[in-house]
Amino acid sequence: MGTALREDIASKFGLDLMIGTPDDYAPRIAVMQKPTSAPDLGPIDAIKQAAFLDRGSAPAGKGSADWRRMEIPSANTHATALSLAQFMGIVANGGALQGQRLLSLSTLGQLTRERVYGQDRVLPFRLSWAAGLLRNTGIKICWSE
Repeated sequence: MGTALREDIASKFGLDLMIGTPDDYAPRIAVMQKPTSAPDLGPIDAIKQAAFLDRGSAPAGKGSADWRRMEIPSANTHATALSLAQFMGIVANGGALQGQRLLSLSTLGQLTRERVYGQDRVLPFRLSWAAGLLRNTGIKICWSE
């Protein structure tokens, strides 16, 4: 995934965006501070334990050089705010980036259609998920060619 993102999109469109980060980028990465207390996630069950508290929930320790190098699309994408906004703008702009169509309207529809809705098993919210995207509910988007 990291190679495909870098070669097919980021390099081609000048985006400072990557999954799995080389060591020479480490000085550019902001280190997030661990909260002083855990958020209220409700009762801790086995799923929440695995997601947040078990050793495997932070492979090699989040923020470590080993962790930054791993390609974990859902948790280890690094980008500048501008590049991330431009990348996510592909959805908002009908599948296009810098005037070039990357996703057909059919693919965009499949990418953004609701696949799962309900009480999240980890977070204390009712959420709507598409194919890897958290959806805003109640918002209707229409794209045209």
